Amino acid sequence: MSPRRPALPKLCDTAVMAVTGSIGALWAAQFVLELRAGGHVREVRVVMSPSATKFVTPVAMRALSGTPVLSGLLDEDAPLPVGHVQISENAGVMIVMPATANIIGKVANGIADEAVSASIMAAECPVVFVPNMNDRMWRRAAVQRNVRTLVRDGHHVVPPVAGTVVSSGRTATGGMPDFETVLRVVRKMVSARRR
Repeated sequence: MSPRRPALPKLCDTAVMAVTGSIGALWAAQFVLELRAGGHVREVRVVMSPSATKFVTPVAMRALSGTPVLSGLLDEDAPLPVGHVQISENAGVMIVMPATANIIGKVANGIADEAVSASIMAAECPVVFVPNMNDRMWRRAAVQRNVRTLVRDGHHVVPPVAGTVVSSGRTATGGMPDFETVLRVVRKMVSARRR
């Protein structure tokens, strides 16, 4: 039997997980479960980009989160009438995990053409980006410029760490940090906002 972790105060009542299309979507699914099972939040709402649904299904995310999943901007059967606006109402934080080069570029340039980008643009709560991409993409001047724009616009970015590159098996920077690191950053940011 593993030792129990000490109970921490809740991050906030409601967190939104914005999931985009990369292999990191698998870790995002685990993070949704951690948020709930670890008692970090009362409710997790999930919004997924079309490409994210190729890695993890909305049905799986609904089972893990316990809430309906928003996966289309103009779906007639969406769980909320104006989902991209309503999903973050009364939320304490939105976590973009994995944050691909695509979503970073979209938000940095004000593009809102699918459920995740539109939800981020409509969010009034703090937004934390957790980048996950190939190291060559991460080092690109355009990506770094877009990251700086996100930070200047008031968003938070958790820097990627060294990890195994899926395509080659080599080690390079571009992977998501462990859950504890992400939680520590989110907790610090949410606490600072309450002051």
